[in-house]
Amino acid sequence: MSTTSKFFPALMKIANDLKLDVVSIDLSNNELNDLQTISTMATTFPKLQNLSLHNNNFQRIRVFESWKHKLNFLRELILTENPILNNVNELQSIKLELMRSFPRLVVLNGEVLRNEQALNLNLTFPFESTQPMFFQDDNIQNIATNFITNYLKLWDSNRADLMILYQNESQFSMQLDSAHPHLIEASSTTGTDFGYYLHNSRNLTRVSSIKARQAKLATGQEQIYKSFTQLPKTHHDLINKPEMYSMESFTYAPLNGIMIIIHGSFEETAQPDNLDSLNSSSNSGPRGRYGGGPSKKKVPLSKKSFDRTFLVIPGPNGSMIVASDILTIRPFSSTTPWNKPVQAVATPTVTPNQSPAPQGPPSTELPPEIKSRLNPVQQELLVKILLETKLNIQYGIMLCEQSNWDYNQCSINFKNSAPTLPREAFI
Repeated sequence: MSTTSKFFPALMKIANDLKLDVVSIDLSNNELNDLQTISTMATTFPKLQNLSLHNNNFQRIRVFESWKHKLNFLRELILTENPILNNVNELQSIKLELMRSFPRLVVLNGEVLRNEQALNLNLTFPFESTQPMFFQDDNIQNIATNFITNYLKLWDSNRADLMILYQNESQFSMQLDSAHPHLIEASSTTGTDFGYYLHNSRNLTRVSSIKARQAKLATGQEQIYKSFTQLPKTHHDLINKPEMYSMESFTYAPLNGIMIIIHGSFEETAQPDNLDSLNSSSNSGPRGRYGGGPSKKKVPLSKKSFDRTFLVIPGPNGSMIVASDILTIRPFSSTTPWNKPVQAVATPTVTPNQSPAPQGPPSTELPPEIKSRLNPVQQELLVKILLETKLNIQYGIMLCEQSNWDYNQCSINFKNSAPTLPREAFI
């Protein structure tokens, strides 16, 4: 295959438009020094399995860094007759670096690098299907669901009433995970603003000082309530949209308690009650990417996702005590990880005597479980997106949700993320 500066990119564009499913490519004897000319190949064929770069002019292993985490299905690579292999002392480090760049690489220049069966087992999701809820038994389910329902109701309306659940030894911490989903970015062009969370975040990957870690851990009712008042007011639509939440709960024997873990999303409805205290503590602390807080500017409110872990232990007279409360705030994401994937409606086969049928289901043919979750406007938008993008229903819903059901934003997000989508995302 020729890799001339103009021919190869044009060929990749045609292949991308045709959505060709290529698994093997031979780029031998092209005098390649780096990957600049063929850089688009990794996004055009993300599921490429076999690649030959025999008899080129690659001299350093770092030229492959631009393909790192892009050719995640590459199984065999041929680099024979390249200067990079001339130094025998570096061969082992070259093999290790290539295996880090290409997680499924098994064969290099005909040599088996690792056990393919064990590798596939490690990279395979071990569960047949995901479930949104898990409870150890019916009694745990009743306790956990009642606790979460009442807790989130008070969290949204009057956090002071929650303090009866916390004692002098109770602990609360909040940590921010600002890593954005890779598949489809949120609809906001400016990104999600975490200004109200940055200063008090106890993310241990960002906070290394023991003193700072201890200072961001609230212990006892007074400190915990102060932390609560420094967080934005919220609304959790648990009653009307239970499918937006996932929960698991089980006993914790060492303290005769119950672990309750909930995942979901919420809407920020107002700035923190204790904003002056938050600004004061933010201005007195360290500055920088993770040290600063909201300063004096008004932080825009938005939808966010969260994970929250409670350790609940029995108290006197049948009461409940929250011994530990850990809240993680992250960018808004869909419920896809725990909701069962929806199978796309099969496209009818067209014979010479038939007129072509639409490539996506009309709104009247959407699966009942999908129609029950969407209003008529959303159903029509979903069908339009399915027809134009050729996505299956699962990915179509994901695109619409993360674009806030805005057609123009759906188009932008799809164009930006299409090269990274797996083949099974399309019908």
